[in-house]
Amino acid sequence: MHKSSYFLMFYPLKVPLIDLISLHLLAKSRQFFSSSTPKTRRLTKEECLIHLQHCKSMKELRQIQSQVFRVGLSQNRDAVNKLLIFCTNPNSGNLNYAERVFSYTEEPSIFLYNLMIRAFTKMGNLRRCVSLFVRLREDGLSPDSFTFPFVLKAIGCSKMVLEGKKIHGLIVKTGFEFDSFVRNSLMDMYTEMGDVEKLRFLFEENPERDLVCWNTLISGYVRCGKFEDALAIFHKMREESGYKPDEATLVSTLSASAALRNLELGKEIHLYIKSELESTVLLGNALLGMYSKCGCLSQARRVFDEMPVKNVITWTSIVSGYVNSGQIDEARELFERSPVRDVVLWTAMINGYVQFNRIDEALSLFNEMQTRRLKPDGFTVVSLLTGCAQLGALEQGRWIHGYIEDHNIRMDAVVGTALIDMYAKCGFIEKSMEVFLKADERDRSMECNYLWARSEWADK
Repeated sequence: MHKSSYFLMFYPLKVPLIDLISLHLLAKSRQFFSSSTPKTRRLTKEECLIHLQHCKSMKELRQIQSQVFRVGLSQNRDAVNKLLIFCTNPNSGNLNYAERVFSYTEEPSIFLYNLMIRAFTKMGNLRRCVSLFVRLREDGLSPDSFTFPFVLKAIGCSKMVLEGKKIHGLIVKTGFEFDSFVRNSLMDMYTEMGDVEKLRFLFEENPERDLVCWNTLISGYVRCGKFEDALAIFHKMREESGYKPDEATLVSTLSASAALRNLELGKEIHLYIKSELESTVLLGNALLGMYSKCGCLSQARRVFDEMPVKNVITWTSIVSGYVNSGQIDEARELFERSPVRDVVLWTAMINGYVQFNRIDEALSLFNEMQTRRLKPDGFTVVSLLTGCAQLGALEQGRWIHGYIEDHNIRMDAVVGTALIDMYAKCGFIEKSMEVFLKADERDRSMECNYLWARSEWADK
């Protein structure tokens, strides 16, 4: 039965859902949202549009919507646009409500489709985003330069290779191939899929490479682990393009420099930032990470101390730097000073204790973490299990296993591998085999650990 069949028993004409919702709200509403508007007075069309423009909450929106119905604006394009703009706002709207209204809107425009596609992309419902894109084409609408970037992001993050090829073909066919916004989004999609050949091809075929295009290629190479290629493009940009590196350029380039331990280039970029750019948290964090990974902890600390604004990433970077240099007590001191601690920072400190076989302190910190009502993730428990495996601490390892089960931490391949390894190295081979059989997912590493445990079992 069609969604509106029930209502059609009472409404012989086709009545859009937006009208039905409005009629329901009108019947329920006892007073209008504003004391300045008497409930006996009907708002004008102009007043309804103004109130929609300045709406502050979903409750207020529903009250306004009843007035929208009364003055005959339920299918007015401007009114519906304002209604869905508010409903798709992640800070104050309601996407489920927006979708119900959108589903029954007669002949939704490309603008409304773009609103919904963007909202679902930001929400992380990527497949719904792609299905809306398919529907808009079935409705005979043509995607525009605002449609493609969000759909490309959804396809890239979902690793939909076949759909990616199809939409690339559509972009070429519809003439958006050389729209800089669309092309850069297409490059991002291929980066998410790890297709560096397509990424470079799109860059080389672009007749007008702006700074964003250069940055997209450099960032793409870094994200795909092609650090030397990223630095080569950075140097090429400086020599050939005439563009000056901006924050985005330098954050990516510093990441590549850190990965390659290219301290010389990192220092050169640091000098450039001091002379040409204003310091930002992003640049400070990138410099701090570069110096830490290059083994220059004193310089990393200098950058840290000079940063006027620090976020949790800043604190995590400096704590990790001290951990990796073996200065675990100094790392703990900085950890205690941090005004904000997320799961990543706690895990970094726990991992530090594990690295230096201080498993009791790691477990103590883990317990303290729980008293702060922070939920450990898979990386936290993997770090602890690694420490238990190294020390043969079966009792602590079994306690962590119980914690994983009691708190519904997903037994993915990484967590499963750590458990198998811990039980096997503690001599509890049968238990490691049991973990393998119950795991939610398995990868090659987990299978290898399982086979090793079985061989150990067979030898006994």
